Amino acid sequence: MMLIAAVLGLLAGGVAVARRRSTAAAPVSQTGRRERRDAPARIVAAAEQLLPAARREWGRAMAAELAAINGRDRWRFAAGVTGVALAPPGHRIRAAIVGAVTAGSTAFGMLTADRTVPQLEVFAATFGVLLTVALTGIALRRARPTAAGSVTAAAVAAGATSTIVTVVIVARAHPAATSDPSHLYAVVLAVVLAGYLVLATASAPAASGAVWWGLAGAAASGLAWAALLPSHATVEGLGLQLWPVGGIAALLASIAAARTHRQTKAGARAALTAAIVSAPLFFTLDLARVLTLHQYVLTAPYDIAHYPHSGFPDVASFVLSDTLGGGVVGVLVMYPLALLGVGTLGGIIGAAGRRPHPGPPPQHEQPSHSPDAQ
Repeated sequence: MMLIAAVLGLLAGGVAVARRRSTAAAPVSQTGRRERRDAPARIVAAAEQLLPAARREWGRAMAAELAAINGRDRWRFAAGVTGVALAPPGHRIRAAIVGAVTAGSTAFGMLTADRTVPQLEVFAATFGVLLTVALTGIALRRARPTAAGSVTAAAVAAGATSTIVTVVIVARAHPAATSDPSHLYAVVLAVVLAGYLVLATASAPAASGAVWWGLAGAAASGLAWAALLPSHATVEGLGLQLWPVGGIAALLASIAAARTHRQTKAGARAALTAAIVSAPLFFTLDLARVLTLHQYVLTAPYDIAHYPHSGFPDVASFVLSDTLGGGVVGVLVMYPLALLGVGTLGGIIGAAGRRPHPGPPPQHEQPSHSPDAQ
């Protein structure tokens, strides 16, 4: 129900934005009021906004040509323009290949999950469907990937793969730890990981410089986390150190990006890149650390009181289940949001430190000593 409500909300928001853009783009009559448009005209105007900058002139020509068409042909013409805007002819073959590959991978993943880890079947189906739709849409719209975008997408894909592999290991070793009767955590995990991959793949070429700074911040935090792991014999206290290390790395990366590009949004973009690259690594390290414990002991009073009534067969399943739930919500959802706030602050600091240098002060005119002035 939550997923359906979210999809309906996104569709409603998209319709509202399209209507607002269409109204803003409506021609102004001689009386100063915007002319009212019928539905085909609004559709063509909205499709024009979806076109890349290089093809906006074609979109305006199509809007002008629509004025000479009457009747049902207007709807056919609007549908054709929308089809070209959503699926440019040069990108359709690539999108078909991407869609076929991801759809086949989704089917294979669902069959594998059904046979090996049935409790993850809902996750496999949700993740595969979301990824198929998103990557097919990106393949239709995007002309050429940038180097920064390709590296980010590869890093996020590697991190998401490590997260999924670790969860599968937990499901195989402790099936009760991944029991999710409502499938809420499975759906959230699938949506978040698919969203990470979409953000990494759909990065704009103009943001390449900020993306590189974000990748540097993610690499720095990953090295620091790897150095912290051997010093912890137990999992307690590890997460409290991973958070500030990642925050400091994202802050420095956002300040550097904002100073380089003199834009606050460059700092936010760098921090977001650092977050989506490092969050899966954070999740994997935290969960793998719990898996390597040789003895599971409950120390928190809350856990000691609730374990006898939890229904878990052993303490290991109880601890791993708690770690999984906390990782999905705290690491994969809250951690990127926190780093985005840190990046916005770093962007403000960095952009403020690179204000344009003022020019030389104006020279005041010297008083004249001519006879006329006297």
